[in-house]
Amino acid sequence: DNRRQGLSITAAEKVVIPYGEFTNTSGAAPEAGIDIEPNLNETITSVEFGTVVCSGNSGQGFLVVAPFSPSVIGSISGREIVAEGNSKEGVSIETADLFSCQRVFTKGNARSGLNVVTVKQSYVGEVVARNNGHTSSVRSAAVNYRNIEGNHYVGRLHITGGTPLNGALLTAGNFECSSLEVTGVAHPSGAAVRFTPYVAAGVPQTRIKLGSVGVRNLPRSGLVIDSGLKANIGDVVLEGLGTPALAFSGVYNESTYLQISNIFAYAGGGLTNVFRNLGNNSVVNSVLAAPAASSGPAINNTSTGSVVQTTITA
Repeated sequence: DNRRQGLSITAAEKVVIPYGEFTNTSGAAPEAGIDIEPNLNETITSVEFGTVVCSGNSGQGFLVVAPFSPSVIGSISGREIVAEGNSKEGVSIETADLFSCQRVFTKGNARSGLNVVTVKQSYVGEVVARNNGHTSSVRSAAVNYRNIEGNHYVGRLHITGGTPLNGALLTAGNFECSSLEVTGVAHPSGAAVRFTPYVAAGVPQTRIKLGSVGVRNLPRSGLVIDSGLKANIGDVVLEGLGTPALAFSGVYNESTYLQISNIFAYAGGGLTNVFRNLGNNSVVNSVLAAPAASSGPAINNTSTGSVVQTTITA
């Protein structure tokens, strides 16, 4: 029940927060549960936290931002962030040299559950995003990694429910995720996961590596890979995607280079194609598609230099 902030950090060498609950902040912007924001010409070297709970705030739950150049934020690291029912993003890391957290849990936030922007490196063991929603812009996503260079790793990324335009929107220099699952995101026009290239000096720089992808019970697209990307993906499971009125592709590819181990598509979807390929230099080892998985051909390959090793319709 705070007016402006639950906790503000504006200049520090090293801050340690063993545990804290920061709730129901409302009255004067930015109204965040925790706001790590250096003043003009100030530096925050490092912030370490155990478990912090940020809920019911009128702004972000956990906010890291440096709006005044040349202010600097170094390392933000900890064990767990729980962000629920905030009126903006649950967790918004908008400037930092390093963001590291074992677990980020977000639920019922009005905008993105996790928003990472202009962060040089990030490592998150597990991200759980439930019923976050915000449909006002193309950048809307339950989990949003946007316009960032450097290396970014998530062990397990699990998104379920809510009404964001995309389940996950990822624009990062190098992004790696061992296990990515998206279930039941309800917006009819977006995608479960959309990769767009990070561009530096006019040249796309994005490389994507995914261990496995599971996409289930969405009204439209599964995995969308925009042009200029290089992606290496393990197994992709598609189930219950699309409707006849809004049919699209389970995997829609325009990338410069794509390699997928296997695509499994099960009955119950209304997809036009299981795999639609417009990119170059794509290799898919196999596509296993149930008869009712798509209304058109399982494979729609209109590019050159691309190979689907085995296609099985069972």
